[in-house]
Amino acid sequence: MGPDTNVSSISFQYDALNPITISGIIKIPFTDIEVPLKVGLSSRAALASKSANDLNRGNTREIKFRLDGLSFSESFIEAQSMVNQSTDTVSSSGEIDITRYGDVLRARSTVFVRGAGLTNDGIYYIKSVTHSIKPGHSYKQSFELTREGLGTTMQRIT
Repeated sequence: MGPDTNVSSISFQYDALNPITISGIIKIPFTDIEVPLKVGLSSRAALASKSANDLNRGNTREIKFRLDGLSFSESFIEAQSMVNQSTDTVSSSGEIDITRYGDVLRARSTVFVRGAGLTNDGIYYIKSVTHSIKPGHSYKQSFELTREGLGTTMQRIT
């Protein structure tokens, strides 16, 4: 982005081995009923055009669900949470100059990254932010970003 940049540094990592599917047999408490459980896709909104499941084409690790004493709905919610967390395959970290950016990054919200190439541009969840304020109008934030795959779902910022 040349002189228009507001990022001091940024790096990206892709962990293709992170996505998982969860499967198992749930025994309903106080009964002898056994119900199969299988969760393979994230329930989060897609931020990338190519998710890790699309890129891996069925080569994801399968984890056996091993929590006892939960109802089927509690088991499903726990399994879905584990799958959702595992889909964060792209992570990014860096530092931004807030005086040039014009706004403050907030954890658990989203930010649009551009100028990082076709595979890395797009919307990211802001996982964490650390503030660094120094005398003389210096305000920087270190950040960690994450999303479920590569490529952008938006071609331009509106």
